[in-house]
Amino acid sequence: MQERQHLMSTIQPLLDANTSIPMSSHCNLPGAIITLDTEPNAFAYRRQPDIAIANRKIMEDQIQTWLDDCVIEPAPSNTRFNNPIFLVGKKDVNGLYT
Repeated sequence: MQERQHLMSTIQPLLDANTSIPMSSHCNLPGAIITLDTEPNAFAYRRQPDIAIANRKIMEDQIQTWLDDCVIEPAPSNTRFNNPIFLVGKKDVNGLYT
């Protein structure tokens, strides 16, 4: 337990500095921005899978957070490109879904 506390106290200034970075900023590390060259008239569209009714509120809240933080933006309705969104469960240290 002391090792963990020592680790956390050592990295806490870095975590605090990371937290202060605006959500709308971009990573300035080389290779952080990727461009994908596409053929003219290419399509990269996949239908959004249905989201279970029980999970829609969770998904809508997260999407609203991303919109508020300028992480994502609405795509034009006539776009030929999209990225479906998936809700994936997260396991805790005991392997149980949280």
